Amino acid sequence: MTGEDVEMKKTMGSLTMDVIASCAFGTKIDTYNDHKTSEFIVNAKKVFHGSPWRIWLFGILVNISPKLLKWTGFQFMDPSVEKFFTPAITAILAKRKSEKVRQRDYLQLMIDAQNRMNIDNEELDVDDLDEEIYGKTESTDSMNNNQNKSNISKS
Repeated sequence: MTGEDVEMKKTMGSLTMDVIASCAFGTKIDTYNDHKTSEFIVNAKKVFHGSPWRIWLFGILVNISPKLLKWTGFQFMDPSVEKFFTPAITAILAKRKSEKVRQRDYLQLMIDAQNRMNIDNEELDVDDLDEEIYGKTESTDSMNNNQNKSNISKS
């Protein structure tokens, strides 16, 4: 022990960000030891700490007129967050396909769900259903009993 003070809020915040990045995207960002602020951290903070004016305006539009909200295209989150995470996720998926990697994370669960949906609907996209990379999905017989089918989109 060095006897130095530790700022617990920053330490726990860094740990939380590392856990989220690992569990959701299978990435390692090491925010505690990396003293520069990465784009991932900046955009993830925007997700969790939205702009007060944006939240306020969204709440007003929802209560006044949901049609106006839809017509204006106003979003709850800052659009820059989507502009960052969409290409990032696409790059992670491309890397997994090229390196034939299968992770244990939320993104992999979404890929598996997409594969199952493709099998159920018999609309197979060869790039989305690469069992060598993403693993085998459950048999369609066990899933045909499920009445509630939903669509998963990339957006």
